[in-house]
Amino acid sequence: MRLLGRLLSTVGVLLMALVLVGYFRPIELSLFIKRAELWTQGERSHDVMVDGYRIHYREMGQGTPLLLVHGLGGNSLDWAPVMKTYAKAGYHVLAPDLLGFGKSQKPDVSYSIEEQTQLVHDFLAVENVPQADVVGWSMGGWISLKLALEHPENVHRLVVNDSAGLNFLPDYGQTLFTPESEDAVNTLLGRLEPKSKPVPRFIARDMTRRVKTETGWVIRRAVASMYSKADLLDGKLGAINQPVLIVWGADDGLIPVTSGYEMAREMPQADMQVFRNCGHMAPEICSTAVSQKTLQFLKAEDPPKGLIQQTSVVIPYWFPH
Repeated sequence: MRLLGRLLSTVGVLLMALVLVGYFRPIELSLFIKRAELWTQGERSHDVMVDGYRIHYREMGQGTPLLLVHGLGGNSLDWAPVMKTYAKAGYHVLAPDLLGFGKSQKPDVSYSIEEQTQLVHDFLAVENVPQADVVGWSMGGWISLKLALEHPENVHRLVVNDSAGLNFLPDYGQTLFTPESEDAVNTLLGRLEPKSKPVPRFIARDMTRRVKTETGWVIRRAVASMYSKADLLDGKLGAINQPVLIVWGADDGLIPVTSGYEMAREMPQADMQVFRNCGHMAPEICSTAVSQKTLQFLKAEDPPKGLIQQTSVVIPYWFPH
């Protein structure tokens, strides 16, 4: 009985600790759960030196190399909903944390698209992957497009999800990406997924804490570089010859779907898929539909060219991000 009492007491303490972590550090708890789930699915996590910097990456599966490039403020865990799907489909999935993000080193650099593109190219060389299918999301789509332009030998087929890279006039400022108040957090999330509900206050508080103490300075530098327009790709995409799939959430409030249509115009070989009821977070919120379309494209013997299609995805209107 005494042993049972001690066991119950220990369990109670652990549960209380879990509740406290979930309340004061909910994002850390969420990331821990994602890491644990990926680990049980066979994911391997590594660090490697690229261009003198420590770069963290995750890999899963065996077969054709598939490189996943995350977006601004994100990391390799953003691909958690689809990594197992791609691995089971016969791909060796490689998902790096870009320089300054996730568990990768955060040096005092500009974090420009050009720097990140060169890093991705050199990461593939370090991993002895001369060519891969490449999937990029948002800022990662911009990097992936630039990779295809500057190092076409690296890219077999290319998928871009709600991709940045073309010039447009945003109706928001640079501070959108580094929210430091509860209202600012929900403004950003409303841009990413217009149908999402406001997050609980304790989650918004943790998000602002991370911006102020951990991630904000890197994001501000990356955004400043992007707003300088130095690496814009307008008028250049026609030089991409690889098969391309353009994926967009119809309700994207961050990068308008018109940018996707312009990309399709510049790349006549591209197929475009627009998902209704999805926003900028389509690869996560609408992951089943997006990954299915992505795999159809990657595995097609002769990918369709010049098609623009729309698909409706049923999701709860109230979901939190």
